[in-house]
Amino acid sequence: MIDLKKALPSWNSADQKTGQTVWNAVNGDLEKILLRAYRASDSSFRL
Repeated sequence: MIDLKKALPSWNSADQKTGQTVWNAVNGDLEKILLRAYRASDSSFRL
C-alpha cells in the first residue's frame, strides 16, 4: 500500500490558500459537480 504522506508533496502556504479557496467555492455543490462530471464521461451513469 502507498503511504500518501510520502507520495504526495506538502503544500506551501500559497498552495494551501489556493486549495482553501477552491474548497470554499465547490464544497456546497460538490455532489452536483461530481455527478455532472461522471455523467459527462458516461451518460448512462445513475446514482
